[in-house]
Amino acid sequence: MLQIGGGCKKAEDKICPEWTFYIPNSFSPNSNGINDVFIPKGTGIESFDMWIFDANGNQIYQTSDINSPWNGTVQGSNTICQEGSYLYRINATDACGYSHTYSGTIQLLK
Repeated sequence: MLQIGGGCKKAEDKICPEWTFYIPNSFSPNSNGINDVFIPKGTGIESFDMWIFDANGNQIYQTSDINSPWNGTVQGSNTICQEGSYLYRINATDACGYSHTYSGTIQLLK
């Protein structure tokens, strides 16, 4: 799991809340109720965009809602993707308007 954090910081004349962000490194969409979806979590997040790509660079999922996790399917179909590594890119903005960009891999396990 990737954990990113930052303390309070002052931007102009306002105090910004603490920024934390957690990105899991694997999930198993097998409907057992444990780690069935890929969902980054954090605090102090004002905006969020996430893209998931397959190994060929094809976009297979996109959301602007941090509460809308990837369930391991291609664009919401009923078929779970193959086991393996998938690429993610996340853009998030904190409460003070600072942008944060993350990219990496997520392991889909069956």
